[in-house]
Amino acid sequence: MEISSLLMYMGIGVTVPLVLYWIRKGASREIQPNAEGVYTLRMPPFFLYGALAFGVILLIFITAIMVDETEEQKGEAILIVTIFCTLVGLPSFLYYHFHRLVYNDQTVTATSWLGKSQTLSWDEIESAALGGMQGNYHVKGAGKVLKVSGYLVGFKHFQVEVERKLKKGTA
Repeated sequence: MEISSLLMYMGIGVTVPLVLYWIRKGASREIQPNAEGVYTLRMPPFFLYGALAFGVILLIFITAIMVDETEEQKGEAILIVTIFCTLVGLPSFLYYHFHRLVYNDQTVTATSWLGKSQTLSWDEIESAALGGMQGNYHVKGAGKVLKVSGYLVGFKHFQVEVERKLKKGTA
C-alpha cells in the first residue's frame, strides 16, 4: 500500500468519527425557547459547511481540468465530478436551509428538507420512534407522520419532551 493511500485512509478514519461526534454533541445540546415559549431546532452548521466544501471541490477540480492541456476527456471528467458534488452538496445545503422543527405547548411543526411543513397538536400525537436508515425520528398522529432528523441541534430535548408527554397521555 502506498503511503498516500495510507494517509488518506487515516484521514478518513479520524475525520468521520470527529464529524459524527460534533453532530451528535449538537443534537444533545440544551436549547432555550424564545420569548413566546417557542423552540426552534435547526440542522447544525456542518451541513452548510459540507455543501460549501463540495462546491469548492467542484470549482477546484474544474479549474484544474481546464488548465491541464493533456486531459483529453475534460467534458466527461467535469460531468462526473459535477454530478457527484451536486448529488452530495445540494441535499446537504437543502437540509441546512429548510429542515427544522418548531414546537411550543400546543403544536409541533416539522419542515422537510424540501420545504414542506406538517403540523400536529400535542394531543394528536399517538406514537414516536426512531426509524429508517437516516436516523429520523417519526412522530405519528392524525394520519400524519412528522419525520424529524436526529441531527437537529437540541433534538434530544424534543425527544425527551415527546416521550414525557406520551407517558402522561397528553401527547
